[in-house]
Amino acid sequence: MEHPWITVGSLEDISLDEVDAVAADIDHTLVDFDRAHEKAIAALSEMFGARFANMVHGYFSLILEGSRRIESDIWDRRTEYESLIARIAEKQNPTGVYGMKKWSRETWIDLANDELPLTLGSADIQAARDTYWRTLGTSAVLYPDAVDFLKRLDQQGIPLVLMTASDSVLELHPEEGFR
Repeated sequence: MEHPWITVGSLEDISLDEVDAVAADIDHTLVDFDRAHEKAIAALSEMFGARFANMVHGYFSLILEGSRRIESDIWDRRTEYESLIARIAEKQNPTGVYGMKKWSRETWIDLANDELPLTLGSADIQAARDTYWRTLGTSAVLYPDAVDFLKRLDQQGIPLVLMTASDSVLELHPEEGFR
């Protein structure tokens, strides 16, 4: 019997009858990523100012929206998105096994550094990246319906497979870019 994929508004709406296993994304599904991201952006604002932090947030928002689009979508920000992707690729060394990382916070931080322009060095960029991730990690909380959903899975002995996008930490290497 084929099990269809379903999209739900709340994890409470999911019936676990005849379910053998559940695969779930982490961000925006189980974890309130938006709230944690807002706090991480606020921490960047404290470090380098609101204009800088708003630019990093703008890159995040554009990448998120662009990643949810298909090429045939009519979208007024497509050119802006493609330009950002090209600028990210220029900053990175995408010849490695994993290719270009469009979700790289350090690349976005470096782009904001260039645009303002600031004079952030490699250590500053890494410190900003680490502040972002540390703040995000300490601010992340499960959605209330996720707590109940995880309890139901555990009570019924249903395995849970967690997955997420390929956020990764890159290092800035002079002459080579981020890798």
